[in-house]
Amino acid sequence: MRISTVLLAASLTIALAMGCGSDSDDEPSTSNSSSGTSSNSTTSTDNSGGSGGATTTTTSSTTTGQGGSTSSGGGGGGMPGKMIPDPGNKPASGTWLNDNMPHGTPETAKPEGVVTSTPFYIEGDADKQTGNFFFVFKTGPAYTSFSVLLNEVTSMIDMVHLHDGAGLIFGAEVAPAMVTSELQKTWTVQPNHVYVLEIHSPGGGFF
Repeated sequence: MRISTVLLAASLTIALAMGCGSDSDDEPSTSNSSSGTSSNSTTSTDNSGGSGGATTTTTSSTTTGQGGSTSSGGGGGGMPGKMIPDPGNKPASGTWLNDNMPHGTPETAKPEGVVTSTPFYIEGDADKQTGNFFFVFKTGPAYTSFSVLLNEVTSMIDMVHLHDGAGLIFGAEVAPAMVTSELQKTWTVQPNHVYVLEIHSPGGGFF
């Protein structure tokens, strides 16, 4: 009887020990993952936890930089978009003479009328402040090539540009068709069209 009781107790002890081992729950494993960055926002997700919840770590940083913009106008002080005078319908002379009036901005360009042949002499007094002198003219119905041959007297001309003048607006520069020097250039032009001739001499001066 005593032996049976001992055996029964031993069997119960073994059974209880086996039950405790099989009922142990797996703890969900959680792994934290983080991703650092020096700019922008970065999100990292770790699903290694199996049945456990995924851990998401978000790292956000802000980088502040410096920016700038540049803009340039047309030529030595002339700004595209400015209104220009009407060149008139009078036939242009072959000599464009100085009239002792200020013509240092597109708005005050000297009207020369309708050009049907290349002027053989051009003179003016560049503005001391802007360094510019502007002429405005209109091409004749069959005129397609405009040329200049300038002389430096007291001026030091460093730039000669031709600008579009459609709508009496100081427009974009017209690329020359031929450049012999800064003082001698030729442009292909459209008939019955308005143009602006811009001559620049630093500090002004007569040409």
